[in-house]
Amino acid sequence: MAANLPGDLSAVGASDVERIIEPASAVTAKKKQKKKKPKKKATVGTEAEASLEISEAINASAALEKLKLDQTNISDSLITNGGPRNGNGNGNGKPTFWDTQPVPKDYDSSLPDGPIRPRPKLGPDELPPAEKLLDGFEWATLDLREPVQLSSLTSLLQSHYVSDPHSTFRLHYTSAFLRWALFAPSSTVLTHPPSSSPASINSTSTLSRNEGNPLHFSVLSPSGKPLAFLSGTPHLLRVRTATLLTCSIDFLCIHSRLRLKRLAPVLMRELKRRCAYPGGESIGAGVYSAGVELSPPLASCRYYHRPLKWEKLQKVGFVDWEMNGERKYRVANISLPRCREMQEKDVEAVTSLFSRYLERFEMAPIMNSDEVRHWFLGDSSNSDDGRKFGDRIVWAYVVESPEGKITDFYSFYKLESSVIGSGGEMVNAAYWFYYASEAAWEGKENFGARLNEIMQDALGRMKKLGFDVLNALTLMDNTLFLKQQKFIPGDGLLHYYLYNWRTAPIQGGITTEGELDTEGGSGIGLVML
Repeated sequence: MAANLPGDLSAVGASDVERIIEPASAVTAKKKQKKKKPKKKATVGTEAEASLEISEAINASAALEKLKLDQTNISDSLITNGGPRNGNGNGNGKPTFWDTQPVPKDYDSSLPDGPIRPRPKLGPDELPPAEKLLDGFEWATLDLREPVQLSSLTSLLQSHYVSDPHSTFRLHYTSAFLRWALFAPSSTVLTHPPSSSPASINSTSTLSRNEGNPLHFSVLSPSGKPLAFLSGTPHLLRVRTATLLTCSIDFLCIHSRLRLKRLAPVLMRELKRRCAYPGGESIGAGVYSAGVELSPPLASCRYYHRPLKWEKLQKVGFVDWEMNGERKYRVANISLPRCREMQEKDVEAVTSLFSRYLERFEMAPIMNSDEVRHWFLGDSSNSDDGRKFGDRIVWAYVVESPEGKITDFYSFYKLESSVIGSGGEMVNAAYWFYYASEAAWEGKENFGARLNEIMQDALGRMKKLGFDVLNALTLMDNTLFLKQQKFIPGDGLLHYYLYNWRTAPIQGGITTEGELDTEGGSGIGLVML
């Protein structure tokens, strides 16, 4: 089998920035040679904008290289101590970025759970200034409610975000997806400006410097184009018995010509600075995932893939050729009785069922009804009738008993990947999201049988909606259905990390040999987008 499609690739702050964009999940691929199709001729305006962006990236790259020769200037530049580093230290006795951060270096079971480094409380005027950037470049807080700014970020991600090792697929984030992913109700917990003296807006810039969510920020070029981006989403997270105000760190993206320039640690430090709340409660902990080991991980999960359109996946190189693959992975048309799309009237019942179900796991989010409404209903005006791959991002379904009780719910979201060099062909991927069932309290055997019924219903709906593949991790109780529903194991792992919080490792649904752990299961109840 082969699959190059990335999964959740939100690696952040790796010592080697190139490694950050490697996929968290891929089944070993047999790369195929493809004839390149001639590109469509761009308009003069498009060519000029692209040329300007590349020119600015090249100039910034050259300036950063020059600064490496003068270590006295490094502290005031966009980079720190220059050059990529791997492992613990860089071979010259200097620590890596993660060696200096409050993350576990190893796990000592004798130490109690708690913060690794106390978070100092800041006075109303004590927010430190941002790091100085190269002349002509500046920090920008993005107001992604503005179409121009959202479009600029979408363009950056679609051109320079994660791709597989063979550069065959790239995650294709749309404006609709970013609105859903970055505008959860909890994202507005911070309202203070990112600096005490907001920069003015020059006449050439299209992005605001001092409006929007302070945890959505970018590095702008002299023409106002974003060259790097990082986001944080505040939310409540339960880690065993502790409830933490954490920041989910995601969407680290750096222009391809600026990688290996030590920008990721700078972005991470800026996010940490912005998480401080002068005169109030700061966000003292973070959670993030990566396809590489940045430090000892809290948990490691494996991606699994369920083909829905075998012939297409084989054609684009997602899977290797297999005898009778189309027949083997055929989806049975099996539906759950009384299963329907989730509606506004179901929010309170789903919130209750989901909250009780998440208590089974050692790490899980805490969601109120507003967050349940956002994550599972999204744009509730969308329905299955003809809107298969429009702006709709998330689908959620409930099972209602004859007495009117919600006994089960499940959800999945859409994240396509572009086939690089194909002239616009897409892999329409669904990602298994959150679910819950009353059967969770009826014994493992009964619960496993119920989850398989739920998954059969979901696969049939995905097939009808036009999805090509379903991706799922070995978290929550997914180990009870992955093998039975013919998911293909991926090669890559997705590692979970906590920033500034010490706790014992959590099982990620795989054995020490990386095989599916159907007995031990997983203690992870958090899905990272």
